[in-house]
Amino acid sequence: MESGAVGLVLRLSRVMGIAPYPRGSRLRVSKALVVYGFVLVTFIRMNTMNRYRKMPKVAWEMAKNEDTALDVNSAVNMNNINKNNYIFTYIDVLGANETERTEYMIRQLAVYYRHICVIIRTWTSSDGLLMALILINRMFHLVQLLLSLIMGLTQNSDLFLNVLLYSSMNIINHVMALVLFVEPFQRTHFQMERTSIIVQTLKCNCGEYRPLRNELDLFLRMLKLQKTSYSPLNMCTLGRPLVLKIFGGLFTYLMVILTYGPEAQTPSLVFTNYF
Repeated sequence: MESGAVGLVLRLSRVMGIAPYPRGSRLRVSKALVVYGFVLVTFIRMNTMNRYRKMPKVAWEMAKNEDTALDVNSAVNMNNINKNNYIFTYIDVLGANETERTEYMIRQLAVYYRHICVIIRTWTSSDGLLMALILINRMFHLVQLLLSLIMGLTQNSDLFLNVLLYSSMNIINHVMALVLFVEPFQRTHFQMERTSIIVQTLKCNCGEYRPLRNELDLFLRMLKLQKTSYSPLNMCTLGRPLVLKIFGGLFTYLMVILTYGPEAQTPSLVFTNYF
């Protein structure tokens, strides 16, 4: 057991991970020292790998200096011999022929598509609750207006024209608002499906040119993996089919109200029908 100033120094050293812990006849290294060792070894390995490994530049990074003097023929010949089908360097972009520029454009389109998918997922995760509330609000307004229209027409025959005009205009307003709310998302989904069909068609008709087929295959795989949609709270997909489902649910609700409405207003009819 240590005491006095020596013990204090030893305890502080063990907390900082400098001094070992005594454990019987052996010495146990402190956890802080082990963590420091792991961090140091990891840093040394990363520094060594970054120093001795040449990282290739991706295709969508544009060259900083477009006026770089290059021997186009030697660059193209070198790239045709040492071809990497998935990663292009600056030399590939600046000193490439027309076919290689086509591959570069396909890679750029793939990157833009990935950015669009990231924007869709970010927007859905951040504003999904707001989208769901807007959709539910429109749906409840339609239910209330349709119910008030039916009740007004069945009970107040004298106010037929006023009730019909007022409720009909409000119903048309809410239906148009619901359709206009969903239509931009539907067009985005349509363009994403159209992009997938175009890439599949190009892959089937691109011939036997290997680098181009590899780029199209990579783009097609990304389309399958990055398949995303506007789905607020993962409840439903915003699109025209959702609007049709809402209208179908509203019409079913109205049919139930028209069928069992008189029985609900006069409960004696319910007992006479079932007993």
